[in-house]
Amino acid sequence: MLSDEFDHTPSFKTIVHWYKRFKVGDYTLEDEERSGRPSELNLSELPRVVRTDPFQSTREMVSTLGVHSFTIESGLMKLGMKKKLRRFVPHHLEPVDRDRHVEPA
Repeated sequence: MLSDEFDHTPSFKTIVHWYKRFKVGDYTLEDEERSGRPSELNLSELPRVVRTDPFQSTREMVSTLGVHSFTIESGLMKLGMKKKLRRFVPHHLEPVDRDRHVEPA
C-alpha cells in the first residue's frame, strides 16, 4: 500500500538538485537552454532527404539534417522505412509496389 503512494515521489538526487537551485535563488521551474544538436526531428523533412538519395547512410543524413544518427534511425522506424540492399525502402510495401516486384520474376 505504501509503495503505491510513493511511486510518484522524486528521488533523493532530484530533491538535492532542486534544493541547490532554490538555495542560490533560482526559483524557475523551466529547464535551461542546452547546446548541442536538437533531439527532435521534423518527420516531414526526412522522407524528402531519403527520396533525394535513398542510398545515403544515416551518417550522411546527420550532416544534412543536423540531428543525431539515433534520432534519424528512430524517425525512419516511425515512417516504416528499413534499409534493404543499401537502400531505404518502406517496410510495408503498397499493393502497387508488390505487383511491380512480382512482374519481373
